Amino acid sequence: MTSRAVFSAGVIGIMLGAATAGAEFYVGGFVGDGFPIDFRNIEGTGLAAGLRQTDSALHETLVVGGKAGYFLERARWAGIEAELHHSNPHLRQNPHAPAGPLPLPTNGALVSMWTGTLNAVVRYPGTRAEPYAGLGLAVAHTHFHNASVDSSALTPGINAMAGVRVFVTPRVALFGEFKYVAIPNMHFSDIGGPGRGATTDFGMPALAVGMTIHLPRMP
Repeated sequence: MTSRAVFSAGVIGIMLGAATAGAEFYVGGFVGDGFPIDFRNIEGTGLAAGLRQTDSALHETLVVGGKAGYFLERARWAGIEAELHHSNPHLRQNPHAPAGPLPLPTNGALVSMWTGTLNAVVRYPGTRAEPYAGLGLAVAHTHFHNASVDSSALTPGINAMAGVRVFVTPRVALFGEFKYVAIPNMHFSDIGGPGRGATTDFGMPALAVGMTIHLPRMP
């Protein structure tokens, strides 16, 4: 199941839950800046088993996404939120890498990542400003590509977020948010050639701003 499928399933579940629970439903979008941590704990697999590599640096990236969620009628401080965002934490070139085969490319690579999350959210339901925080599951579809590499990985992880939402009208709010996604043990098969795979850990903090539209509570 891809991250987009996870997000779609999450949105459908949220809408059904909102319709049956007299909930406060909302949808929104955001844009931000991601600061990926280096690929860490890099190890070869398959024919590359036993090979290790120092951390590989990644480029800062634009993060763009959407979210949908709801807060319960009887417990207005608690809710569920699904999110999907895209980023490009491209792999930097490493001209100082040692000679010889390594698990990940050292000549750089384009990286495209779709990340879907499903979070439990708590908030302080104020009249104008609402601080909130969330924690949940993530799944990332990551694609590597350069002149000699074309490999993808679908990997589960965890997601955390915290922010403040400020209502500018009774139904429209602006928000600022810190988020962190951790995707351990990504596995890229054949990234070093046929039968030569690699595993690595990924983490990315990000700062985002966005807008949500809040629909009236269902009767």
